[in-house]
Amino acid sequence: PVGKLDPYRRVEAETIAWSEGLKTEKSEAGMYVTAIHDGDYIRVRNVDFKKGAKSFEAVAASSSSGGQIEIRLDDKEGTLIGTCVIGNTGGPESWKTFQAQVDKVKGVHDVYFIFRGGEDELFNFDCWKFIR
Repeated sequence: PVGKLDPYRRVEAETIAWSEGLKTEKSEAGMYVTAIHDGDYIRVRNVDFKKGAKSFEAVAASSSSGGQIEIRLDDKEGTLIGTCVIGNTGGPESWKTFQAQVDKVKGVHDVYFIFRGGEDELFNFDCWKFIR
């Protein structure tokens, strides 16, 4: 690993140590993660929560509702600390910030964003951060 990642600053969604089933695309606004389906995931290594996070923010865009981001620690089936529900923003590049409460987590962990929803593409994912 290069070092520890600060989760309290905006982190681009394409900051990925490992992923499954998704891809990145470029728009006028920059890079984002797309082609997200139920069960796909992103793993981010060495996230340093220090004394603890209280909530999570994700910037996403969707032309449908029902997508979710499960936030898990250290494994795809690890401890679930929160779920961020992504609503319909009016289009695949109409970006909006969504928030979720998370169980207080401290220290350094790998974070897994597990995407849940229906059978179609769920949403586009631009960036995220945790709030102390």
